Amino acid sequence: MVSEKRMSKAPRCDFCGDELRFETAWTFPCRDHVQVKMRTLPIDIASEGDWGACDPCKRLIVAGARDALARRGVRGMPRAIRQRVGKKRAVAATRQVQDLFWSQRTGPPRRETREEWDAWLNDPDSEPRFEPPRWEAA
Repeated sequence: MVSEKRMSKAPRCDFCGDELRFETAWTFPCRDHVQVKMRTLPIDIASEGDWGACDPCKRLIVAGARDALARRGVRGMPRAIRQRVGKKRAVAATRQVQDLFWSQRTGPPRRETREEWDAWLNDPDSEPRFEPPRWEAA
């Protein structure tokens, strides 16, 4: 099952897993995603709220380059799973997760203000965000 629990507070790109910095982070507004049974892997996924993207993923999203975004997104999947399922299936699974983003996206990307970013990072009660799903077999 894909866990929405975050392992750390470090912001990560929801598409490729790269660490985000204030200067390179983008927020894409999204509705919450319902839990979905994956067709490609034996896992379920769900997501709450906005998705975060690094500059390279943001450029792919704005260009509508879904296949390239899915190939880039495979980087966030643990190597052991990529090797076990194979590249084609890994890309298909990543594409299925990202299809939820495309169906739930509600507006253009935006940059957070420095104040929003710093307030979130310095709030001990804030929930971690902007991290790709943890790929765990169900």
